[in-house]
Amino acid sequence: MKRNPISCVFFIENENHLKYLNSLLSGFNSMDIIGSLRNSLEAIAFLNDHKPTVLFMETRFAEILHSIKKPPFIVGISEKTNVKGIRNLLSFGFFDIFFTPLNERQIFNVMGKIWNIWSNYPESNRKPIPMVAETSYLEEYNHTKPGYNKDFLFLKKNDVSTRINLNDIAFLSRCKNQICFHLDNGTEKLIRKSLKFYQEKLPCEHFLKINKEIIVNIDKVTKFVKPDKLVIGNYLFNVSRSFKKAVKEKILL
Repeated sequence: MKRNPISCVFFIENENHLKYLNSLLSGFNSMDIIGSLRNSLEAIAFLNDHKPTVLFMETRFAEILHSIKKPPFIVGISEKTNVKGIRNLLSFGFFDIFFTPLNERQIFNVMGKIWNIWSNYPESNRKPIPMVAETSYLEEYNHTKPGYNKDFLFLKKNDVSTRINLNDIAFLSRCKNQICFHLDNGTEKLIRKSLKFYQEKLPCEHFLKINKEIIVNIDKVTKFVKPDKLVIGNYLFNVSRSFKKAVKEKILL
C-alpha cells in the first residue's frame, strides 16, 4: 500500500542541525519537506499560508507561535535540558523536543509517536496512513543507509575479521554477553556484540527478531507451528507475543 506522506517545514538557523535533519528525513517516502525558513517574518507568512503537519523549529523562536496557525505537531530543537524549561515549552504548544547533539534514535522515536497519532487523526476525506511506530522508520532508514545492498558482513574476533554471506546465516542467538551466528553448514561464530546491534545492521526484510534471545533469517523458516513456534532446520523457536504479529506479516500467514 502506498504511504501518504506527511508535510514538514524547518525553521532552523543552525546549518549543522538543518543539514542533519534534512538529510535524514528527505530519504523517506513518508516525508514531504515543503519549506526551510530562515527568519521570523518569513516563517509567520509561510506558516499562515500553508498547513504543514510538522514544524521543526529551534525553541528560541517560540514567540512566533503566538502569530501563526499552529501545525498539529511542533518539534523543538533545544540545547537546554532543565525540567522547568522543557515543561514550559510543552505547555506552550510543543509536541516534543530534540536535544542537541541530534541523533537518529531520538528523531525516530519522536517521528514514530507522531505517526502513531497522525494515522488516526480525524480529517474528512482522508485515508488512514498505514504507518505506525518507530520501527517503521528504522526499517525504512535501513533501506537508505550506504551499503544497504551488501549481501555480506565481516565478523571481527580479536584481530581477525571473517567475511560471511548473509544468505548463509540461519539465525543469531544471544549467549550471555556474546552473539552466536548459526550458519547453514552447522558452524557457529561467537562475536562480542549485542543482539540490538545486529538487529539494526541486518536487512529487515530478511532478518527478524522473534524474542529477546533470537533473530532469525526469515528465508530459512520451514514451518510455523501454531500458536507461536518457528522451525528452522532442527531448531524449534518460541515467538514472543509482542513479535508474533510482525512474524506473521513477514511470512505471509
